[in-house]
Amino acid sequence: VLEAVVERLDVKRSVLADIGPQLPSDAIFATNTSALSVTHIQQESPVADRVVGLHFFNPVVRMPLVEIIPGELTDPSAVGIALALARKLGKYPIIVKDSPGFLVNRLLCPYLDAASRLLQRGVSGTTIDHVARSHGLPMGPFRLMDEVGLDIGMEVQETLQAAFGERASASPLLAKMVDRGWLGRKSGSGFYLHHGHKAVWNQHLGDLLDSSATSIPAAEIIHELLDPMVDEAARCLEEQVIDDPGLLDLAMVMGTGFPPHLGGPLRAADGEGIATIEQRLQAAHQAGAARTPCALLSDLASSRRPFYSLSSTTGSI
Repeated sequence: VLEAVVERLDVKRSVLADIGPQLPSDAIFATNTSALSVTHIQQESPVADRVVGLHFFNPVVRMPLVEIIPGELTDPSAVGIALALARKLGKYPIIVKDSPGFLVNRLLCPYLDAASRLLQRGVSGTTIDHVARSHGLPMGPFRLMDEVGLDIGMEVQETLQAAFGERASASPLLAKMVDRGWLGRKSGSGFYLHHGHKAVWNQHLGDLLDSSATSIPAAEIIHELLDPMVDEAARCLEEQVIDDPGLLDLAMVMGTGFPPHLGGPLRAADGEGIATIEQRLQAAHQAGAARTPCALLSDLASSRRPFYSLSSTTGSI
């Protein structure tokens, strides 16, 4: 059974309570959650050992990645069934730890939040999107948020903020937009105004922004967007959300369309130099940013080692 109801713990538990007793002995209950703890969903269920997370990525027809998330009570046989199902659907499954945001959403959120904060500082939203696309990303952060849905993005961000504190705090702009009913493409208005396949920048956003217009170099925009993603990726390696840099990069390429020619955020960081990125993050923190470089990032920077020096074969499936 593949469940894809609204992202609310009580609703998912209710569906599991209804369906669980009817599951055949060789069936699993796969929940398509984007951030909720699989362990919390499966708790108190008589079929907890057969509950596993399957996180698909939009657009599902184009993005080949599926995150497989075992909960603390999930039996290995259920994971095996989930892997086989994903492959049968033509997807590429990667097993990740049951932790807030799992892997891909956890890395996307600081990138998207950085875009919102640049916008609040007066940088043009269309410029930010253009710079991201010029860097090789399939769409800019604001178009991406509109496609996903601002309400869904805010729910994921709130989950991460509850888990990780100030460094994961969401830009207040998102909440203001959701309060106005600007949810993205599905409501017709978000960062863009959507008319069929056409989209134009939502000029009414100016009502929610206090800063006057400013411009910064494209390279600085890219650094501000991607440096927090690199730090969060290092934290995921530290916490064993995933244990191999190559698999992490593969997940970002296959789940978000991160530019394949760059190899993924960690491969790109190795190419630029981790010490350079760590110095920029330290400077941003001294200027007021909540994020400080994690221990692993600082250790690699000081020892001049790349992320891929941590590569192993234990993370493959």
